[in-house]
Amino acid sequence: MVESDKHYQDVRDFHQVMDGRVPQKPVAFTIEQVVNRADFKIEEIVELVYATSQSEEAFDESIAYLHDALYNAAQKTKMKGKQGNSTLVGQVDALIDLLYFTYGSFALIGVDPGPIFEIVHRANMGKIWPDGKAHYHPKTGKILKPDHWERDFAPEARIAQEIDRQESKAHQMSD
Repeated sequence: MVESDKHYQDVRDFHQVMDGRVPQKPVAFTIEQVVNRADFKIEEIVELVYATSQSEEAFDESIAYLHDALYNAAQKTKMKGKQGNSTLVGQVDALIDLLYFTYGSFALIGVDPGPIFEIVHRANMGKIWPDGKAHYHPKTGKILKPDHWERDFAPEARIAQEIDRQESKAHQMSD
């Protein structure tokens, strides 16, 4: 199957290598799967808020705000109801909206995510252990990083370099 989105294909390859759970046709998540995937996204959102917070107090206030936002979104969604969509259609609609909001966030901070995606993809593919397999946290199911991962694959320094490159390029174009 040839897909039009290179990043989708990269992530599909990642899942094929890490856990082999890549269906050959569209299939809806179970509630357990979707809650697990949402948990991963929540962790990244909390990291985004923490990276932006100027103090622990501001972080705590922001997290309290997100608790309220989660409750309010749940109430709004329950009032809307299922609207006759299949589970798969509803899941795909929500995931595309998440993707759109994510790309919108990159647009609003002026960062091209393409090169950074490649850096993170390389780092994620580096999570294979010396035995040639992925290892998982027994409780969360999250892929564990091998001992050499920080030294060989941690993406933060490469991300900083790429952002510096994009800033320099933008500065040169504005001169």
